[in-house]
Amino acid sequence: MTVAMAWRSVLLALSLLLLAGCAGDPDALRIERLESGGWLRIGFNLSPYLSRSLEAGVPLTFRLDYRDGESVVTERRELRYSPLSGRYQIRVPAGSYSRSYDSRAAALSALERWPVTLAAGADRFQARVRLETARLPSPLVLPALFDSRWRLDSGTWRARPA
Repeated sequence: MTVAMAWRSVLLALSLLLLAGCAGDPDALRIERLESGGWLRIGFNLSPYLSRSLEAGVPLTFRLDYRDGESVVTERRELRYSPLSGRYQIRVPAGSYSRSYDSRAAALSALERWPVTLAAGADRFQARVRLETARLPSPLVLPALFDSRWRLDSGTWRARPA
């Protein structure tokens, strides 16, 4: 075996290991339906690992990308926990919206309904929600690239507006 063939084998093995680590839990984050009135219903199922990270003060930023016809919209919501107050908070990083909740269940329930603005006469709707690992605290960004426990992604979801 030549050196080049050995390196190819090593690179192939590393690639397979990385791909195996890329799969997250497909049921952890899912888009359930587009409700009348412009509300997108999203299901969150935080793993014990992410729950512990949240409880330790790590903010989790979720990114929603949606398209209704020609326009593409990106929105973010951040879920955080304050150990000192024992309260959860949802905030919009680019805006002034911020709301506190007494329990994680109440905060997740509020996070599950995401308002979307549909263009008049839109005949199709696509959406994708994911945990934005690039917005994690700096020491966690690189490990999150290789650790599948940080991978929450709904995949692309399609519907017809009502």
